[in-house]
Amino acid sequence: METPEQALSIASPYEEVIDLRGLQKLMLPIEVFVQRDRLGTMQGPVYGAMLRMMMCSLREVPAGSLKADERELRTLAGMLYSPDGEWQIVYQYLRMNWVLCDDGRYYDPALENAVTAMWRQLKGGRAGAMRSVEARMGKRVSNET
Repeated sequence: METPEQALSIASPYEEVIDLRGLQKLMLPIEVFVQRDRLGTMQGPVYGAMLRMMMCSLREVPAGSLKADERELRTLAGMLYSPDGEWQIVYQYLRMNWVLCDDGRYYDPALENAVTAMWRQLKGGRAGAMRSVEARMGKRVSNET
């Protein structure tokens, strides 16, 4: 397994830390999860392991990333006690689809784009909601006087 020191010097794709752990719903396009098999060769257990790792990556900080630790990756994939040959197939797919960055984490470019877009939408929605609350509060205050 590559160590972070062996990785290419690729910076984390995020401009800020994205933490989605507090959200109850994640509004991501289903295509991000469905179109993972770029070569059309993933079998059921491998596809399931990759989907589990993608879903688990959304609860990591930064969201959409995985720590480059083989034992942790195997655990997230549900393959901690699976034969090494099966794990190596999953690990090959991980390395084909995810990029190891200089922060010691793997990032999936398609997932990163979806997470970034969702984060921007959330931040814009929160700002808009706050402006709406402030406007209502301002109206109430002006109506009371």
